[in-house]
Amino acid sequence: MKSFDIQKSEIKDIPIVSIVGYYEGDAGKTVNSTIEGLLRAGKISIILDFSKTTIVSSPGVASLFILAMMITNDFKGRLVLTALDSLKLKLFKMAGLLVMTEQAGTITEAADILKP
Repeated sequence: MKSFDIQKSEIKDIPIVSIVGYYEGDAGKTVNSTIEGLLRAGKISIILDFSKTTIVSSPGVASLFILAMMITNDFKGRLVLTALDSLKLKLFKMAGLLVMTEQAGTITEAADILKP
């Protein structure tokens, strides 16, 4: 039984990928593959929602670095992280991930950031 799930949706034509459960290495590979498909389809602005994510492991953080670099460097896109609780915010700040991404409290705020 897997300890994570991915839910996809959209707001204002911007893809939202929500991670449900434990975000670790295998979850990261699945999310990265899912988002790579969106990027190749021309969706270069992405919202990554952590509102239902319970824990983020070290391999999960490493996969987020790969994802952020793929979006910003390879596809010249933007990634907004939403619903970061204080622990995730502290973890992502310490790891330096927030330098490559943007953050918003809610999905609606993220969509406002990404839409001109």
